[in-house]
Amino acid sequence: ESLTRAIDLLPMSVSLFKSACLCRRAQRMAPDFDVVVGASNEINVGRPCIQYVHYPRFRFPRPSVDRRWYNASQWSRRAYYEACQSLGGLRHVRLGENLTLANSNYVARLIREHYAAHGVELSPIVLHPPTAGDFRCVSWNERADRVLMIGRISREKRLVDAIEIVWRLRQRGCKLSLDIVGINDDDEYYRRIAAQSRCHDWLRLHENLTREELTRLASSSRYGLHCMRGEHFGMAVAEMQRAGCLVFAPRDGGCKEILGDSELLFDGVEDAVERMIQVIDQSAIRSRLQRSQHAKSLELTSEAFCHRFRELLDRFLAQRAEQAPGTHAPSAD
Repeated sequence: ESLTRAIDLLPMSVSLFKSACLCRRAQRMAPDFDVVVGASNEINVGRPCIQYVHYPRFRFPRPSVDRRWYNASQWSRRAYYEACQSLGGLRHVRLGENLTLANSNYVARLIREHYAAHGVELSPIVLHPPTAGDFRCVSWNERADRVLMIGRISREKRLVDAIEIVWRLRQRGCKLSLDIVGINDDDEYYRRIAAQSRCHDWLRLHENLTREELTRLASSSRYGLHCMRGEHFGMAVAEMQRAGCLVFAPRDGGCKEILGDSELLFDGVEDAVERMIQVIDQSAIRSRLQRSQHAKSLELTSEAFCHRFRELLDRFLAQRAEQAPGTHAPSAD
């Protein structure tokens, strides 16, 4: 605990170092438990475990959003990673023995490709994360002609693209507003977005909304928009879908697994405008999408997640029991 407090005081991001320290502690505690589950990428607890990978920890080059002080040079990155790998035993992750889960098919593919290049064949099982909380059921007619965007106010989220998309839609006669909800994660970019919100009465910027306020705003909006390319999964997309919004997102990354319908997936600003116009103008398409999106949203509930995870846990325990004759797998209950 004292080490954790000391790490938190450091004026820099050291998430890998924190993970290494956690692995060392978990290695001491693991023998007291039937099964160990890690929810923060690849781990080593000194025995086979279940690891939930949101993005392969050692895949390079890293997405720009993941880059930190140690990425200033190849030497500093190598030194930092080597030190953390040695500290937490991460160099010896039991990839073949662990049950590897991935949060999307997109990330599962990255995991397979990364480790195949290192001579390790992995077949991650995809388990989409759940959308938590309750959303009010609001009819389409009661919703505002509002486009909602949720996420960190940061460059990789491409909020400027979202503003451009809605501006072009308004130029073509769609009386839409754009509400951006998020927290400041990039001071310079935040100032740029805030300045634009002061220039347009149809653009509103909301910071640090409570969960209740966010739920109310999502449940009263007709459309959602997400512009980050190569999104690992897209929890904001899943939450807006669950709230009953018709959400548009890039075709690449994990968001297409949430939405599924091709009418809601785009390849750039121009394509997004055309696809949104089509849905806005054609009620038959819109009604069909509302039905299919509601059905898709039910696949990402907490209940569905827990049910699937228990199935995987039972499978893992059964396999462990088979590898240790004379023992019985404990119940997942």
